[in-house]
Amino acid sequence: RLEGQQGGGVLEGLTQLDGWSPEEAAGSPWLQLAARLPFTTAAKTQQLWTTLQDLWSRHTSDDLLFVVLVLINQYVMPVKQ
Repeated sequence: RLEGQQGGGVLEGLTQLDGWSPEEAAGSPWLQLAARLPFTTAAKTQQLWTTLQDLWSRHTSDDLLFVVLVLINQYVMPVKQ
């Protein structure tokens, strides 16, 4: 329950992709190393983050739809091509 709780930390944990955030990765040499190894969760999450940022920056309705499909494919269920 988020009502009545103060502080930005409550929602902060809900906005991270698999516990990874760009701010944490920039400050941690271990996360930077893990992001360079393609088989790690950190690398896959960083690639997802980069893809989402690229799509979001285009500001088109097609790319917004693709952002939603990428997130569903990653975290909910596979989306057929």
